[in-house]
This record gives sequence, structure tokens and C-alpha cells, in this order.
Amino acid sequence: FAHSYAINTADGVALIALGEHVVPARAQPELGKEFLRLALQVIPSGARPKLATAPAIKAAIYPSTTDAYAQPMQLVAYLQFELPGVVVAFLLVGAAAAEVDRLLLMQSQRRLSTLLLLVALATAISLLLRNAAAPSTADTIVEVVGIWAVALSAERERARGERLPAMR
Repeated sequence: FAHSYAINTADGVALIALGEHVVPARAQPELGKEFLRLALQVIPSGARPKLATAPAIKAAIYPSTTDAYAQPMQLVAYLQFELPGVVVAFLLVGAAAAEVDRLLLMQSQRRLSTLLLLVALATAISLLLRNAAAPSTADTIVEVVGIWAVALSAERERARGERLPAMR
């Protein structure tokens, strides 16, 4: 585990350095194309429009049509808006993490679905830091919503079962 973690971290750092080498020297920032790619993830891949990536970014970050690097949030934010994008992205992620943490620490009674949603969000934030590219972000969103929907359905089924008269 430690070896894999170290290799993944080193890969992330190398990708960030590569991104800084490419933008703006060889390519202009994408100016939000990754957000558009994320929004388009709901369209099936065969019908989804392709958004062009600058050739220099494509060569550096997407060297293969079959393999993709896990793109840390720093890289994705930098490729979109350079350093201001990184600052804003981490302020937003920090605010979201702080709010999830605050909600998890509240002492009030909460439903199981709410607790599972908060735990899933806490996990999703760490996953997003490791791979914030549109396809991975879409997968993370689907996982969080799926966990919450299953827990909510289970609560509803249980509540409905408790209202039914006992069978003899």
C-alpha cells in the first residue's frame, strides 16, 4: 500500500510539473472546458460531443487513447485557469470539506441516509483531490448519489413496513 501510494503521489507531482511546463508556454488555458466536459458526461459516450484539447496539452496529459492519467485537482484547475484556478478550486474544496466536517460533528439526531451522504461526500472530496478530470468526477458524483439513494430507499421501505399491520 505504501509503495502504491508513493508512486501515485509521485505521478501526481510529475503531472502537475508537466502541466506547468505546457501551460501557458505551449498552450493556452482551457478556460472551463473541463466543467463543460463534466456537464456532457450525462450524454452516452457515442453521442457525446468531443471537446478539442490543445495539441500540446493532449500530447502531455493524454499520451494514449486507451490509458489516462489520474489528474490531481491542482493539474485540472491549472490547465483550466492557471494559478488563479488552483487558488479558487482549493478555496471551494476547503469550504466544502469544512462544511461536511461541521455537519458530521453536529450532535443532532440524523437519519441514516444523511449520515451516509456526509460520509460519502467526505470520501468523495479526497477522491476528487486525486483525480478531478471530468470522467472521474462524474463517477464520484454517481457513487455519492447512489449511496444516498439506496440509503433513502431503505429508510422509506422500513417506514412503510412499520406502518403495515403485523401479519399472523
